[in-house]
Amino acid sequence: MITGKTVPEKVKAGTITSLPATPKAAAASGIAAGIATIAASTPSTAKAGGTKPPVLSAARDGKPDDLKLIWGVGEKLEKKFNDLGIWHFDQIAKWTPAECAWIEANIEGMQGRLARDRWLEQCQKLASGWRPEGNVGERPKG
Repeated sequence: MITGKTVPEKVKAGTITSLPATPKAAAASGIAAGIATIAASTPSTAKAGGTKPPVLSAARDGKPDDLKLIWGVGEKLEKKFNDLGIWHFDQIAKWTPAECAWIEANIEGMQGRLARDRWLEQCQKLASGWRPEGNVGERPKG
């Protein structure tokens, strides 16, 4: 039985040398509750899956690209990307499969959109200077 410090302090301090053999014993000793308390209070920076893409602290030369020219991107999604440090078409065009997986795992509503709407292809074209006829992007063919 742990005495002296509270369970979370003991867990944080790394002074627990062994864990109870069963979940029931862990619950009885308070260790499981301490670990759960710490886990709940630890900020989560990202969900599992993939690798975070390279980001910028600000748009190059203070001029972000109009990400709304990507089919399916509106003001809210553009803001989410900007908040993450994604400002330019060429950043998105260079995403690897692992980086695409990270975006889909960490931005709500993104599951499957990158491939379905061919964002990497769109961003390669947009980064080269091409612009769609409308101001909401061009629906990918196929």
